Amino acid sequence: MSVKTELLRSVGEYVHVYNRGTNRDEIFFSKRNYDYFVRRITERVDENLVALHAYCLMPNHFHFILQQLQPSGISAFVKGVCDGYVKAINRQEKRSGHLLEGKYKMKPIDDIQSLLYVSRYVHMNPVHAHLVKSPTDWIHSSCREYCGLRKSLFVTTEDVLKGLGNSEDYLTYLLGYSSDEEEKVDRFLFGG
Repeated sequence: MSVKTELLRSVGEYVHVYNRGTNRDEIFFSKRNYDYFVRRITERVDENLVALHAYCLMPNHFHFILQQLQPSGISAFVKGVCDGYVKAINRQEKRSGHLLEGKYKMKPIDDIQSLLYVSRYVHMNPVHAHLVKSPTDWIHSSCREYCGLRKSLFVTTEDVLKGLGNSEDYLTYLLGYSSDEEEKVDRFLFGG
C-alpha cells in the first residue's frame, strides 16, 4: 500500500499537501483569483472531514497543512477546492485542459515540532520567492492569522501555536528562519 493510500485511510495525521501549475506555470492571475480560491477553501473546510492548520497560495503553486478527521477527508477537500477553481480559470483564461500538475502530493508530518517547521516553511515561501520582505505582508496565506493580524473562521492555529506560546512568539519564530534548518523540513517537501 502506498504512503498516500495509507494517509488517506488514516485519521488524525497532520499532512503537508501541495500542488503546482502544469509546467510550473502560474495558477493565480489576479487578486480576484486568489480571493476566489480562498472562498472555495472556506466553503470546503468541513469540521467533519479536515482541519486546515495553514495555507499559502503562491503564483504557481499552493500549500496546505491539513489534519484528516475522516478517511479520505483530504481528497474530498482538495478535490472540492481545486475542481471548481480549475473550471473557473479555464473559462476566465479561455483555455482548456490541465491547470495543475496532476494529482496533489502529500507528505505526513510526524510530530508537533515538525508541524512547526513545516508551518514556518509554508509561511516563509513568499519571502524566499522575493515577493515580500516580511511573511505578514503576503495576504494570500494564513500567516496573518498566526500573527494575530486577521481573524479566520476556517484556519485552526491552536496546534501550531501550542508549540510556541502566542502570536508574537510565532512571528519571532518565523523571522528566525535560517537556511541551516532546511534539512529539518526536507523530508516533508517534494524533492526531499
